[in-house]
Amino acid sequence: MTQVNTNKRWVQVLSETANGFIEFKFFVADADLCVELILPKTAFKEFCDMNNVAKESLASLTRIK
Repeated sequence: MTQVNTNKRWVQVLSETANGFIEFKFFVADADLCVELILPKTAFKEFCDMNNVAKESLASLTRIK
């Protein structure tokens, strides 16, 4: 059986709503294993910190105004 590295986590920011929510995909281990979520901007940043999201994926935040 193949081992899955669940420590590999990243996000793909899809959009920011007019009222400040971040819509994003959260991936674990593989690009096929993801969920779409929506959180307020502050909660999104906390979520990324708590889940040790790969720093390079956070570069997508610069697209959010």
